[in-house]
Formats: sequence, structure tokens, C-alpha cells
Amino acid sequence: MLRQSRTPPEDHMNITVVGSGFVGQATGKGLAKHGNKITFLDVDRDRLAALRQEGFRALHPTEATTIDTDVTMFCVPTPTIGAKFQADILRQAVEEFAWRLRGHNRYHVIVVRSTVPPKTTRDFVLPLIEEVSGKKAGRDF
Repeated sequence: MLRQSRTPPEDHMNITVVGSGFVGQATGKGLAKHGNKITFLDVDRDRLAALRQEGFRALHPTEATTIDTDVTMFCVPTPTIGAKFQADILRQAVEEFAWRLRGHNRYHVIVVRSTVPPKTTRDFVLPLIEEVSGKKAGRDF
């Protein structure tokens, strides 16, 4: 069972991993092995329960009302259907994050770990966060 301390050392980060499927769990657990404090955020309550049993902080989006980490990594499914990229799940995750970012007063790092076409972060994710949060990329996040 992998356990982690509540307060990471100064050279470690507090990271939220949005999406705890295969990629999200591999990412979060790998980062935890290096001393980082990981919070998993997912809509699948069974996954959340399993992660909690392993000693991780794991929340449903309705339980995450504020941002209390330094980094958010999006690891949500981004399927391709009929050779077309489907951004619905990513859009929902980013919008929920951006609402929480509205009341956040510190700089925050965002990572898109999901498989996305080139320019998705610049042309889709960043403008969506700016629109919903009222914050400015490069200055606030």
C-alpha cells in the first residue's frame, strides 16, 4: 500500500490529477513515489474508493470546491470517433476547474496530459479557462 505524507517537502509539489483511469493513475502514482502530494479527481466513485483504500486523497468534482494544489494535470479520456477528436469530457473537466480557479489567488500550473491534437491547449483549453475563470493565461495560470 502506497502512503504519502500530508505536507510534502519544500522541493515537492501538490498536484491534482483530473481523471484517474489508466493514464491518470500511472501519472499520479508515479509522481507520488517521488514524494509529491497527489489528489485524484474523478467522477467514478468506485475508482475513488479504490484510490482512498490505497491511501490517496481522491475526490469527486462536487467535493472539490476550491483549488488547494499547485498543479492540475488533466488526464481525462479524449476519444476519437469517426476520425474526429471528441473534446466533451475535456471541456467539462476544464470548465469545472476554471470555475474553481475564479476564487484562487495564487499562480497555478496546468498540464494537459490527455491525448489531444496539436494546438488544443493553446486554441481550446487556455481560452476556455480564461473565459470561465476571468483569469489570464501567463499571468494567473
